[in-house]
Amino acid sequence: YTTKDAIRIERDLIELIPKHRRLDASNLFIEHGRRICLAKSPRCEDCVIESLCPSSQEASLPDLYRAAPRRKTPTAPTIDG
Repeated sequence: YTTKDAIRIERDLIELIPKHRRLDASNLFIEHGRRICLAKSPRCEDCVIESLCPSSQEASLPDLYRAAPRRKTPTAPTIDG
């Protein structure tokens, strides 16, 4: 992202968020970044706004950062006794 993107995003947010709610919104963004949208390993599978996220839906590809579901590996039958 460029500085121009940051300015555009800020303008969009100012239009969307009422002035008396901006501090709350800021705190929610910070909390979201600390708990869900971690820089090195975002937890997209736990994100309630993931469908709006350009990083996750980048270039219309399937969720780039979503952890793939873990497959259960079949276990071989054991002989007891």
